[in-house]
Amino acid sequence: MLALLAAPSIRELAARIESDRSGARAAYDLIVPLQTSGSGTPLFCIHPGGGEVLVFVNLAKYFVHERPFYAVRARGFDPGEQPFQSWAELASCYADAIRQRQPHGPYALAGYSFGAAAAFEVAKVLEAAGE
Repeated sequence: MLALLAAPSIRELAARIESDRSGARAAYDLIVPLQTSGSGTPLFCIHPGGGEVLVFVNLAKYFVHERPFYAVRARGFDPGEQPFQSWAELASCYADAIRQRQPHGPYALAGYSFGAAAAFEVAKVLEAAGE
């Protein structure tokens, strides 16, 4: 299902399938764009305990033309991916990925269940970096 979110067009999905067949898997990307229109501050929603982001698909529809909506997924589901070993590693990795999409704050972070605690840790990392 993540493949459909990450490659929403037929062309992108075909390229992803061909890449998977050849064994050249894409590198882990924890940011899943669910809705990219709008000029408001992007919203980054961090996954619940299960690690996947499908719970945010319907919510993203409410932000169309208002602000971009990104989901943050856990690492460790695909072959070769190592799960995070600590809160600090998770928070640092998520903060870095968020800064790649939005270099400077203010940031809008949210989380569902486990994701709320993770969002708090990410916010502390961003704040410590002066954001």
